Order: sequence, then structure tokens, then C-alpha cells
Amino acid sequence: MDIAIFGGTFNPPTRAHEWMILELGDEFDRVLVVPTAVTWHKKPISQNEVGFTFDERLELCEYVFGNDGPTLDILDIERKYIGVEGHGFADTLQDIMDMYGHEHTYTVAMGGDSFEILHLWKNHEFILAHANILVFDRPGYTSENEHIRAHIVHWTCPDEVSSTQARKLLHELCGNVSNVYTAKKCLEIIQRRGFDWDDNELNGRSYDRE
Repeated sequence: MDIAIFGGTFNPPTRAHEWMILELGDEFDRVLVVPTAVTWHKKPISQNEVGFTFDERLELCEYVFGNDGPTLDILDIERKYIGVEGHGFADTLQDIMDMYGHEHTYTVAMGGDSFEILHLWKNHEFILAHANILVFDRPGYTSENEHIRAHIVHWTCPDEVSSTQARKLLHELCGNVSNVYTAKKCLEIIQRRGFDWDDNELNGRSYDRE
């Protein structure tokens, strides 16, 4: 069985994430969405953005991606690594292989920003030895990593909306409120589907999904 692993902070999940997951679902037998406990290379959330806890990000992923197909699993496998120093994705990959079986073919899907620094990940050699790499190219990032000598598949995501834009919009919508309220507001926005994460949302207008 060919299994795709799509990890990320999903802080919050966006339409671009959903597009990627749907594309993966067309190509792989099973897709595993893995909200990360800690991502060392991500910048801290600024004061004009809204952030979410691990549980809220997991809830949002289940809401946004939960109906994207019977072959999709949303895992809380990194919960045990919250607050654990020295954790790397190689540990999570090992956990997933132990859970689903070592006989399968695994492909790790990631954005161009993560691929650009993949050689800096802890035990990245383990990842390259046990999984293929699929990169969703993003504007502003190189599509190659000169430090990684492996066959890499590149896909281009047509939606350039980022989680950073979403966090800033949510801050404008909700202000300085608790994460619980903000998560509910985010769910309300996402429920309209086809959300654009732009000023149109602030005007209370929603659009049908393309």
C-alpha cells in the first residue's frame, strides 16, 4: 500500500491544505494528516495573529478535512511529544511505520519552505532512507535542495493562501479573545466553504466553492 504522510502545524488549516490533501487522495491508497506538536523552524505567532493549541488545530483539521475521503486518517500521534525536547519528525515517521506496518511504501509530503531546510531536520537521513519525498512548491522558495541527494517529486499548488494570512485575518475578525472562541469563529468561517481568507470575509460575504 502506498501511504502519503502530510504533516504540518495547520495553524489554522487553509484551502490550500485541503487542495493538497485531495490531490494526495487521488494518488495514494491512504493519506495521513499529522498536526505537529512542535515545529522548530516556524516563527513565533506575532501579536497581530491568532494561534491555536494542539487540540484546536486537531479539531480544525477534523472539521476541514474530515469529509475528504474514506482513505484519510487524521492522527494525534504527536500529542505525546508536546513539550518534549529533541523530538524530530523522524521519530513520528518511526511511530507511523510501527502503527501501519513496515511493509508499505511511505511518501512524506511537505511544502517548499520545509523542503528548503530538510537537511537541517533532526535525523533527516532516516526520513530519506525510509520514505519518498513529495514537495508542494510555493512561491518564494526554491524547488531544489542542493543538500538532498534523492529523487524528489514536485507538485505545484495553485492556491497561495497561507496560514499566516489566515491568522492575521482571524485577529482582525476576533481581536484579542480566547483561543476557544477563536477556534469557533474559525469553524464558522470554514463552514461556508470556499473561503478566500481576504477582506471579503470581513464584509460578511461568502462565496461558493469552485
